[in-house]
Amino acid sequence: MDYGAFDAIFNNAVLPGYILTPDQRGKQLQLRSSNDYIGLTSRNYLSRLQFYLGKRHQAIFTSGFYVTGGWMPFSKDWRYGYWTQDDADSSTFHNVRAYDVPNINNFFVEGGVFIGIGF
Repeated sequence: MDYGAFDAIFNNAVLPGYILTPDQRGKQLQLRSSNDYIGLTSRNYLSRLQFYLGKRHQAIFTSGFYVTGGWMPFSKDWRYGYWTQDDADSSTFHNVRAYDVPNINNFFVEGGVFIGIGF
């Protein structure tokens, strides 16, 4: 079982047809979306290769593949804006909703291979 965050952040983004507000002009604008997800992962290990380096040291290579399926139940909108530094410890993201940008799909699947090396 997986739980995590999916963040998409694009710096210096320009939205076609969007007219900047006076406070946005001259700022470094960002397009961003943050979403939580839950999912399932299956890891399938292939054969383990083991050999010795010298008399006491051994190296173990483990390989395999994985498939992950996930769901973002509360997909959030895209936000378009800029950051200001409030004080030494905090900052604020001044933003508006980006209506013309499609929301991220609620379901995703990813897969890949992995290799682990142990000594």
